[in-house]
Amino acid sequence: MRLDSKKSFIKFHKWREKIFSLTGLGCTIGFIIFGIIIKGKSFNFDTIPEIHGSLLIELGIASFIIVILGLTLDKYQKEKQDEMLEQFKENSFFALFGWILPNSEVFLDTVTKQIFHSNFIRKDWIICYTLNKISDNIKASIDSTCNYSDSLIIEIDSSYKITNIKSYEQNYNVKFWLEKEDAPTFNRVIYFNIQGKNFTGIGKNEEELRKCLVSKNEDISNEYNLGSYLIQPGETVSIRTKSLAIRSINQTTEFYTSVYLSESLTITIKDQTCSNLSFVCEANSPHRCNKVNEFSSNDCREITWSITEPLLPYQGIYLKWHKPVQELTRQLS
Repeated sequence: MRLDSKKSFIKFHKWREKIFSLTGLGCTIGFIIFGIIIKGKSFNFDTIPEIHGSLLIELGIASFIIVILGLTLDKYQKEKQDEMLEQFKENSFFALFGWILPNSEVFLDTVTKQIFHSNFIRKDWIICYTLNKISDNIKASIDSTCNYSDSLIIEIDSSYKITNIKSYEQNYNVKFWLEKEDAPTFNRVIYFNIQGKNFTGIGKNEEELRKCLVSKNEDISNEYNLGSYLIQPGETVSIRTKSLAIRSINQTTEFYTSVYLSESLTITIKDQTCSNLSFVCEANSPHRCNKVNEFSSNDCREITWSITEPLLPYQGIYLKWHKPVQELTRQLS
């Protein structure tokens, strides 16, 4: 509830209590006067049974005491409400949790912007890295002056669902960033598809995707703007992208994150290099990244990790790989 809403509610509550208190006080005085009139036999009631005036007087006195106690307790309650309201205005963090966090308003403002101001939430987020040794034909087509003898060609397949969590329709801008390092002219998005109620199977081929590149030469990443799509309240759309990149086989750290809230994340490595690489997957946050599956065959090794807790914007994973320690030691010696 917003602060101004709380003020309005408290004002209404106080006004209602005043009405009840005055009504009770009026009834009490009425009981007493009625009892005195009957006890003094000032009127002759021919149509009703005899009423003991003393009993009504006692009821009136008891009601009067109850009203006085109610007014006293009401005053104390009002003072506590005013104190809590002032405390909430001064330090909402202390009012909520009972302890003081320095610059708590700044922290709460950041959390509020990242969580409660989010327009979309990401679901069923799955990333798959497929690693292969780079072929001679690809080496020749990229840049003959570079040495790609210890390089890998990687396909990054990302799929997820986006839900509009607001009560009004919104435009969802699909953007993708891909690091330039190792092969800036080669690293690129090769596939894009989005499916929803109002657009089924909208995709872009490689030629169209090249036109979506909006980054500049001095930027460290290739930024792709893949379009804006109108999503209705509560509607969920499915999105899938694929990209190619060249990375070193010796030691590489991949960082993958999202600008939206995400319910969970699953990441899979498919190593088809037969190089016996070592892999580590860690979250760049307090989340636990659990290995949930691993198997090997003659020409492929597959490992899957999962984060089952919600991720905030700009949280994600670090994926690292390198050659076996013995081979790295031999290369350095």
